[in-house]
Amino acid sequence: MEMYAIVRGKKGPVFQDIKPRVAEPDVGVIISYAALDGSPEGVAKEAEKYLSSENLHFYGWVEDGRVVGICGFEVHSDKVEIHLISVAGDRQKQGVGGAMVTALQKMYSLPLEAETVEEAVGFYRKRGFITTAFQHPEWGVKYTCVLEPMAGFTAEELKEAHRSLLSTLKKCEKVLESDKLPQPQRTLTERRVAALRIALALIEREQGCDAHCRQDNE
Repeated sequence: MEMYAIVRGKKGPVFQDIKPRVAEPDVGVIISYAALDGSPEGVAKEAEKYLSSENLHFYGWVEDGRVVGICGFEVHSDKVEIHLISVAGDRQKQGVGGAMVTALQKMYSLPLEAETVEEAVGFYRKRGFITTAFQHPEWGVKYTCVLEPMAGFTAEELKEAHRSLLSTLKKCEKVLESDKLPQPQRTLTERRVAALRIALALIEREQGCDAHCRQDNE
């Protein structure tokens, strides 16, 4: 698959193959944030690794022509192995990294797998990856991170499920506004609300929803 695009309005970010741009200086800066060797020499070596291999993919999150996120990965028969994922300094903590993970999920109905260090494992845990620590002979403690696909459901089925769950959540929250609700029923409803919120979050992650997702699905 050559390109996966998420369009928000007439202009929007695109997740696409940018291997021809891997040696660009701005892309090199983004690589340096996540490469084990972030020196100019290390970044150049990392870029050459992708340019010289047909099996390694190098995609970018592109906004109005500017690369703001990068993802290097390899597709196997049983998994997609993420070798590198990084975001431009001024776009970090704005959902770009998560959006690239979601794009990969939509491109390939395979588990996603990555290896990372202590400083970065939180990124994967936040997105639902199961992490397992192991001792690396050179780098000390590292983590294997695996995210299984949410298979078997179409986009329309997920959207309809989201709409139904959201409606039920609002009804439950309305019930909790009553001061006359008996405590056993209140406790049961609070647990139901918590479960519904988790279910909605899982669907939203699978859909690649932004902040307007719940409003759009109402």
